[in-house]
Amino acid sequence: MSDNTTVRLAGVQPLDGYVLQLKWQNGRRLPGDLDMGAARLWELSLEQNGHASAAEFIRWRWRHGLSLSAAAEALGISRRQVAYYASGEEDVPRYILLACKGWEAQHDTAA
Repeated sequence: MSDNTTVRLAGVQPLDGYVLQLKWQNGRRLPGDLDMGAARLWELSLEQNGHASAAEFIRWRWRHGLSLSAAAEALGISRRQVAYYASGEEDVPRYILLACKGWEAQHDTAA
């Protein structure tokens, strides 16, 4: 699957050995095994359940290796609020996403 193909999960079934059997909505089966980390599955689940802002927020954290505490410090908000955003429990406000972009631009310039 290419990065610009929308991948939608239709179902997940746990198997032995910490393996998940994924059923895709389009019915397509890939040759061989698909190696996808839990973080990517979490990101897909957020996007597919209407929490695209949370997926964008966690991608920002992952790109910079920021823990919840480090992200909170970078943005000047509480760690608890960062956890709410990262879990999809609360939508990430536009101003927070813009602050992430500003932090990233400043961070990239300093590097």
